[in-house]
Amino acid sequence: MARCSNRDRCHQVHRWLRSEYPTKKGTRLRVVARMPVEHGGNDSDGVIVFEPASLPPLIYINANRSRSTIVYTTLHEYAHGLLVDRHPRDWKAIEHSDQFFRILGILERRFLEQDGERQSRDA
Repeated sequence: MARCSNRDRCHQVHRWLRSEYPTKKGTRLRVVARMPVEHGGNDSDGVIVFEPASLPPLIYINANRSRSTIVYTTLHEYAHGLLVDRHPRDWKAIEHSDQFFRILGILERRFLEQDGERQSRDA
């Protein structure tokens, strides 16, 4: 089986996350060669943007990173989406709190230790 591109792998992981951990509004994903300047520019591995509120959150992933960084960043940014989904009013106060890292830990363990990595290839 041929190895897919980093961009395709990122989309596979995102589809798996959406199927296993859906959010109320869903999420969108863009793997970009240049990160938006207003969101850290190319120094940033990724970001999730919640504006405009009328659309599902948009995850930007920096395509100029290693495959492992792209996969981890997709999990990380999706965890932010789950946190906001569960705590829409006070999420900024808990953005990188223990609660956030518990959510991220659940995603990481499921992905790495409970067959999520393999399942995501089929998503």
